[in-house]
Amino acid sequence: MRSMIVFCSLLVATACSGSENSGGGTGGDGGTGSDSGRSDIGNDGGAGSEGGGGDAGADGGGVAQPSYQDGPRLKARTVRTADGAHGFYGWYDAQLDIDCFAGNASDGSSRCVPWGGLGATNRYSDSSCNTLLAVGGCEHGALPKYAGVFGSGCNAGPSYHAVGSRYTGTVYYSSGADCEVTASPSQPNWNYYSMGAETAPASFVSFATPTKSPATARLQMNVSHAGDGATGFSSWHDTQLDVDCLFTATGDGQEHCLPNTIHGYTGYLFADSTCSQTLANASSCYDSVIRYAMSPADRSQATFSEVTGKHRGTVYALNGNQCTAYTGPLSAFDVKPAPLSQFVSGTLTVDGDASGSRIQRKTAVSTDGVRQPRAWYDTELATECTFNTAGDGKLRCMPTLSTVDDNFFADSGCTQHLARDISGPAKFAVYEATATCGVTYYQLGTAHSGTVYFKSGNSCTVYTGAQEMHRVGATIPVTSFAEGLLTTEK
Repeated sequence: MRSMIVFCSLLVATACSGSENSGGGTGGDGGTGSDSGRSDIGNDGGAGSEGGGGDAGADGGGVAQPSYQDGPRLKARTVRTADGAHGFYGWYDAQLDIDCFAGNASDGSSRCVPWGGLGATNRYSDSSCNTLLAVGGCEHGALPKYAGVFGSGCNAGPSYHAVGSRYTGTVYYSSGADCEVTASPSQPNWNYYSMGAETAPASFVSFATPTKSPATARLQMNVSHAGDGATGFSSWHDTQLDVDCLFTATGDGQEHCLPNTIHGYTGYLFADSTCSQTLANASSCYDSVIRYAMSPADRSQATFSEVTGKHRGTVYALNGNQCTAYTGPLSAFDVKPAPLSQFVSGTLTVDGDASGSRIQRKTAVSTDGVRQPRAWYDTELATECTFNTAGDGKLRCMPTLSTVDDNFFADSGCTQHLARDISGPAKFAVYEATATCGVTYYQLGTAHSGTVYFKSGNSCTVYTGAQEMHRVGATIPVTSFAEGLLTTEK
């Protein structure tokens, strides 16, 4: 686990999720990647799945499935486990010695930009708040080589800057028109680093607009082409709905090829003064391209809506229990339900050729004949997992983890930690000590139905917010999670 403040955490989730299958093409809303979801299906970034050389297309049996082709600079990395499981992990830039994914650079061009970079936002080394610092947390793996700074404009991605030496001087932050000294880091284990000038966007390998090749009667395969000749699967294109999509687990227990990029969300803005008729909200950048919106939930549980046009009447928003007219910067759109049945469906099966005795490779197989590697599954722990850097600095297949911190407790003395389910349903939890950065993993206990207490400084008070909590069970060693090793063609 890497708990540093990766730049991805500051951006739209769809632009940061790792992808077993997203090879090139545009990087959606821009941003750098994070350590989470690197070799699982996501929405933007990464390249085709492990499937041998050759362009993305059908295998020897005529089944359409992702594959990749290395270039002299971009290499497709494969993760392998001791029990024999193997699959695509992501692109590796051999010239810059970095993992990278397809995203927009600061000039708006699509490039293989650094994956897992540090963030840089509102922390400065000078009293005028002009010199940004990169911010990182506990480092359980190698320190990233780049930090990302938010871009401006609708198509601009972040600018990327080489990470320099550790900064231990006075840290400032901008507050309105003032530049003030930070009394202490926002988190005790935050670290600050100097940054170099922006790395020119042309330093990163470019991606052209994906080409489409027939896969089935309804789905086409989007194949991305890098500037050095590397190619990889990007997504599917649903010709019936005219939308790019990727297979994702859904609430009906099936897999569906859901829109790859979701620009809007429902449940925040409304068309009526009782706040009952939902609208979709999105940045004005997407006024001309928004097609679908989703409820604010994990994709596996979300509901989807099709945008029918920009809303022309009064827009309302909930402020606490009050439904009042909205005058903010977001655009509002009329929507209609988009039932899951309108998207191509499939089932999740085990790929015997790519699975080991413990770690299985799960592949979505559609009703019309395409195959997309979608998840890893740990049969010993009975849970899906994703290859991330664990607390011991090694790459391991990590399950979804609830979070244990020093804020939430089950008793009035604030001694019995609780786990928060902030990443979806989980069987395990993780605690990272703020003072030492030591990492402990736990079995997740039963749901906590009693009073929750919140610790702030030396006070322990009743917490009244809405947050699902669990008891913390027995500790488990980090070696309980299967280790993976990366291989790259040089």
